[in-house]
Amino acid sequence: MQREVSGQLRPLDLPRDFEGISKLVETAFAEDLQRTGLQFREELKVFRRLVPWALVLGRFNKFFRELLGGYVWEDHGQIVGSVVVQPRGLERRKWNISAVATHPDYRRRGIARCLMEAAIEHIRERGGELTLLAVHSHNTPAYQLYLGLGFAHFDSVTLLRLDGIPNAKFKPIEGYVVRPMSPGEWRTRYELAKEAVPAEVQAFNPLSEREFRVGPWMRLLQTFSHFLERVEVHIWAAEALLTKALGALKNYPDRGVLARVWSSRAALLDLI
Repeated sequence: MQREVSGQLRPLDLPRDFEGISKLVETAFAEDLQRTGLQFREELKVFRRLVPWALVLGRFNKFFRELLGGYVWEDHGQIVGSVVVQPRGLERRKWNISAVATHPDYRRRGIARCLMEAAIEHIRERGGELTLLAVHSHNTPAYQLYLGLGFAHFDSVTLLRLDGIPNAKFKPIEGYVVRPMSPGEWRTRYELAKEAVPAEVQAFNPLSEREFRVGPWMRLLQTFSHFLERVEVHIWAAEALLTKALGALKNYPDRGVLARVWSSRAALLDLI
């Protein structure tokens, strides 16, 4: 039985809501965070450091302003529900919904539905045509909520965890060349993706050249993001990509590794 709803919906204000959302997600997804080893608070800190840059760049392009979109449900000064809404590219046709969380003490009151409806309306008002979100397979209530709102299950992801980096050595394959791939080779990656991604997946989530083309604005955003996250991004053109990647990670023995494998590419699980 649904209990009485208290509190109210309001737009997300990340600088103001940082601490409240951190506590909410750490409480709502405690078991998932422990199992995967993810540190949500640290990830949110990185996102928080992007806020000033997004506000500055947002003066010139609305895409950057909309990176900070979302809503929270607040009750007596406490954030008990959240949702983040962000465009997936400069064309703003595809959008992501993430961080859908409700405090355990406030569940089964319709708060998640209110947050989701606000997020969907937010996207509709901005001309969005496709909305994507992810949900854990064991989270049946959320899964049923999304189906009830009109979402369709079109692909699945397997999340793998690697504690420590193995001493993997790259072995050249006769007849093949392994080399760094530059951002300017976006068309090659786009054409490869069109061949590799199953047609049934592309029917739901069509590939777009603009998702692969790295223009000046996106290159600037990626540079700032990588700098603030303290990460290095390497792209290789090769069949032996996994071994090469693990070899590059050997200099970071204290870091864990997460790998995502879509069910449509399940053959990769045997390789990993």
